[in-house]
Amino acid sequence: MIDRITEATLERARARGLHEISMADIIEASGLSAGAIYGYFSGKDELIRAVATRAFEIRLTALAVAAEERPVRPPADVLGELMRTLAVPRGSGLVVQVWALATVSDPMAQLAQEAYGRVSTAVAGYLAAWFADGDEGPLLSPADAHRRAVLLTPAVAGLLQAWILRPVMAPDRDADYEASMRAVMTAVAGPAAH
Repeated sequence: MIDRITEATLERARARGLHEISMADIIEASGLSAGAIYGYFSGKDELIRAVATRAFEIRLTALAVAAEERPVRPPADVLGELMRTLAVPRGSGLVVQVWALATVSDPMAQLAQEAYGRVSTAVAGYLAAWFADGDEGPLLSPADAHRRAVLLTPAVAGLLQAWILRPVMAPDRDADYEASMRAVMTAVAGPAAH
């Protein structure tokens, strides 16, 4: 039932935007009664939070798995795969919509901050594993690997944010952007980076 509700929310959000949809739209799209939906979600903000959390969980799990692999795969490969999972056609960028709403809505600002924190933690965990145990990585001590991962995580998050904005800002530049990300990650993740 929850999947049906979240899918209906995604369908309407893609078609009309998060700011334009109402609980009545979601009720209609799901084919469920208002009571059925309100039995799971208290309102639109809670439903958007559930949809966003579901989308992030898949990506965070992929980073956690990559951190546990041995040998740890290079950041350009792992983060390139992550970027491809974030590739969405123009007009369906829910993350961009949440960011926009975060500027005017406290619940959406809290959601954006929590998501950024969770993504940053997952990226830092993966990078620390790469720096300590990557087959082609610098093989740093765990403490040095952690410090370096924490230092680089905001830059990686910035690359991911720019990728998410790409359909709006540079819709025809996917290959250029991915090549740039690979070059940056290869440079900063290699043995000679400081």
